[in-house]
Amino acid sequence: MTWEDINALILGAIEQGMAFYYLIYGIVILIVAVLIANTLLMSVFERTRELGILAALGMKGRQLTIMILLEAGTLALLGVIGGLFLGILVVWYMSINGIYIGDDIASMVQGFAYPSEFYAKIAPGDFLVLSLMMLGIVLLAALYPARFAARMEPAEALHAL
Repeated sequence: MTWEDINALILGAIEQGMAFYYLIYGIVILIVAVLIANTLLMSVFERTRELGILAALGMKGRQLTIMILLEAGTLALLGVIGGLFLGILVVWYMSINGIYIGDDIASMVQGFAYPSEFYAKIAPGDFLVLSLMMLGIVLLAALYPARFAARMEPAEALHAL
């Protein structure tokens, strides 16, 4: 028998766990997208007069859209860099110290080689994929506020409170 046959139960649990992780990743990414879109929309509402002045001075709607998207991209890039730094720092710490689950839990799984302490491992592929996904999702979420800013009439924006 191969090791896959012997440990089929554990491998199935790992596959289910990974599917659960991807579900959690998706939920977190959707929440972040909504928060970013809300933040950028509030920024557009607060700067209505400023955007109206820029439009009155000759800035085109496309240029306003690009300006809002660049702001969102800058925020996303800084967030991804900060997240990568903190994430790598935490995973590095966990790879040295590990997570102790106890000898009792390890002994409960009889017949399997189950350690009493787990160690983290840096997965560069996951870091890269999730970082690029976040950048893309933030830029997609920023499209609505950017289009909203581009469609404002300068005269109405200047009369806004």
